[in-house]
Amino acid sequence: MASVVDIIQHRINELKYEKVHLRPFIESDKVRIAELDRAIAELEWVCSLLDKNESGKS
Repeated sequence: MASVVDIIQHRINELKYEKVHLRPFIESDKVRIAELDRAIAELEWVCSLLDKNESGKS
């Protein structure tokens, strides 16, 4: 069974893949890129908190 961190990392990779296929010169894609950047940053922050929490338990 996958850990929560693994699931979040998988989602981060999906969002990064989606971002790569957007075109930065199209206005709607610019908005979507900004949304993806925000979501990726938040998920990475959650992962770092979970990692700190896990390392503190050991």
